[in-house]
Amino acid sequence: MSLPEDLSDIIRGEKVIWIGKPKLAPFILKRLPGTVPFLVFMLFPLFIFRLGGIWSTPTTFFIVLFLAFWYGTLLLVFFSLTVYPLLAWRNIYYVLTDKKLIVRRGVIGIDFDILKLELVQQVNVNVGVIDKIYGTGSIIVQAVGVQPLVIENVENPLKVREVIDEQLVGISED
Repeated sequence: MSLPEDLSDIIRGEKVIWIGKPKLAPFILKRLPGTVPFLVFMLFPLFIFRLGGIWSTPTTFFIVLFLAFWYGTLLLVFFSLTVYPLLAWRNIYYVLTDKKLIVRRGVIGIDFDILKLELVQQVNVNVGVIDKIYGTGSIIVQAVGVQPLVIENVENPLKVREVIDEQLVGISED
């Protein structure tokens, strides 16, 4: 897997142990249940404004304005739950080197979460229902004084955890 240039600059001079990327299907499917309430709310205005003779009244402009605002808001939320994860997935990379763990993510701006391995206290694996179907899981890396680093939807999460643990043993022996 070829790495983006900005990520290659960060790991220059370090030995790369593992490179990963989330699996697309579970990455997207985990976010879809959040769209169900919005699909239900799309029907709400139809119950308020029965599509009978109300359209011929002077309030038609306000009804159309309300509907445009209502459906525009719902469309924006639906976009953020469906299309945005696709755009975000393109830029996510996970890299384990001999000195640090890096998570690269973002859509417009690219963010890097860089964790020195010497600070790691605990590595956990979380496998949900969708993960079981696709053979993926999330790895949660907890460290001293920082927010846990989450590596989402990687294939063979237990194997990746072992690779991280082996690297941590190597760090503690140095």
